[in-house]
Amino acid sequence: MQRAWLVTRNDSTRQHVVGDAGILINSDDPETYASALEKASVKKWNKNKIRNQAEKFSWEKAAKKYEDLFMEVRKKSHHII
Repeated sequence: MQRAWLVTRNDSTRQHVVGDAGILINSDDPETYASALEKASVKKWNKNKIRNQAEKFSWEKAAKKYEDLFMEVRKKSHHII
């Protein structure tokens, strides 16, 4: 069985990236992580939500955003010269 959920530290960046596809915790304590992992392992996850959340941050989308940014910078730099 494939699992795509995750457990990670809670901060504003991870809240944005993880969304509903994982469990965010406010501790570095190994027992807290273990408890969250156990909870995640038995939770009935919505696979479509997890997939949709992951697709928001795919390598292809990230690469396209960088390419667009580089092209914009290149275009603007030609106007300076």
